[in-house]
Amino acid sequence: MNYQGHEDMRQEVADISNELYELWQKVKRFEREYSFNNTDLTGRLAGRLIGSMEPKLAELNSFMCNVDYQFED
Repeated sequence: MNYQGHEDMRQEVADISNELYELWQKVKRFEREYSFNNTDLTGRLAGRLIGSMEPKLAELNSFMCNVDYQFED
């Protein structure tokens, strides 16, 4: 254990990592649902705009996973 005395911080890091992963997955689902399957322009545009965040969120998720890994036992 490399975080003695910092268990609360460790839990917050894990929480942030999990929440970021959930947001990334939600954006991917939103893009799939609206980018191509929507019959109107507004839905397709929203799907593509929101979907443009996906690569950035993937990168942030990878970074946060690495941070989280540093606190593993």
